Amino acid sequence: MVDNVRAKKALGQNFLTDPKIAQLMVDSVDASSDDRIIEIGSGTGALTQYLSSICTSQNAYLTAVEFDIDLIPILKSKIVESAYVKIINANILNLLDSLEIPEKARLKIVGSLPYNITSPLTHKLIKTNPMPEICVFLIQKEVARKICQQAPNSNYLSVFVQTFYKAEILKIVNKNLFDPIPQVDGAVIKLTRKGFDLNSLDISRYEKWLHHVFSHPRKMLNKVFTKDELEKYRLDGTERAQNYESTKYLELYTASM
Repeated sequence: MVDNVRAKKALGQNFLTDPKIAQLMVDSVDASSDDRIIEIGSGTGALTQYLSSICTSQNAYLTAVEFDIDLIPILKSKIVESAYVKIINANILNLLDSLEIPEKARLKIVGSLPYNITSPLTHKLIKTNPMPEICVFLIQKEVARKICQQAPNSNYLSVFVQTFYKAEILKIVNKNLFDPIPQVDGAVIKLTRKGFDLNSLDISRYEKWLHHVFSHPRKMLNKVFTKDELEKYRLDGTERAQNYESTKYLELYTASM
C-alpha cells in the first residue's frame, strides 16, 4: 500500500503511484500568480507535493482538500503549510457552497476523483460561482470518453459539460498505476472554460431541459417533444438527441428564452 496506508473501499480510494501522471496533471493546471487552486482528494500527497511547490513559486494559492481525516496527518507530514498552501479536512461538495474567491482571481480545480462522485461533482462545479477556469481530473476512462463525445454520438453529460468547457483527454492511465488496482483504467481529462455565461438559475433550467431532451436518446425528438415544443425550440422532430452538439443545443435553448 502507498505509505503503508490501507485504502478505504467505501470512499473509493485508489492511490496514484506514477509521478509522471501527477506531474502532467499539475503542469496542465497552468498555475499563475493569484490563482486559487483547489485539489480534490489529496490522499497521500501524490499531486499535492508538486502543486505546493509550483503554487509557492508562482504566488498562487493552493487549498488541498481531503475527506478522509486519517490521511490529514500524512499530508501534513509531507507538505509545509504557508500563506500559499493550506490543507483541510472537508467534503468538497459542501466546501464549494462556501467558497470566497477574490473578484479577479481565477479558480482552478485538480484532483484524482473517486469514480462515484465524478458526475455530481462536475455538475456542482458548473454551478459554482465563480465557475472554475480550468479543471484537470483523473477519472474513469469510460466517463472521460463519455464527456468528450461529439455528435452523432452526443449524450446528456457531454452536451452539458461541453456547453461550458472545452473537454479533452490528455492521457489514458493504466489501472496498474494505482494502489490498490481498480477494475478499470483511468484518464486525465482537462476542462477549459468557454466564454459563455449563464446565471445559476438559467443553468439549472438548461440542465433540466437537457435531461428532458435526452430522456429517450434513441427515439426521434417528435417522440420526446410536442409539436408546439418542437416549434418553440426549433428542433427537427426527425432527428435524435445524439445528433446535436452543445453549441446547437445552447443556440436553440437561448433563442427560446
